[in-house]
Amino acid sequence: MTTDETGSRRYVLAVRTTDASGYPLVEIDAIATDSGLHPDLVVRLIALGAVEAAGGTRSAPLFPADTAARLARIVRLRRDLGLNYAGALLATDLLSRIEALEDILEGLDALPARPASPARPTSSVGIVIRRRR
Repeated sequence: MTTDETGSRRYVLAVRTTDASGYPLVEIDAIATDSGLHPDLVVRLIALGAVEAAGGTRSAPLFPADTAARLARIVRLRRDLGLNYAGALLATDLLSRIEALEDILEGLDALPARPASPARPTSSVGIVIRRRR
């Protein structure tokens, strides 16, 4: 729900569909509402390559549901750090990669520990002694 200049309430009806894997897809108006950005700015960011359509048609493209958060992050980086749009896109891509790697690491931490390999004999100064075969 949003309000216009006259103070009257305006509701945005968003048709939510899913892609082949069941992931929700949304329209540009829903992205603009969810991210708090003007629809023209959303269209401009899409034209810059910030996100790619995952379905729909050329005149009514559909995007992944997490698109609003990505676009809002790009605008925040531009506003708060003074980055241009290309820099904000790059920073957003790198932050996404870092988050994905952290998720992988958390998954690895949840795995049971591997048994320790047998200790190798060492000398008193910490040099590894190798046996001849």
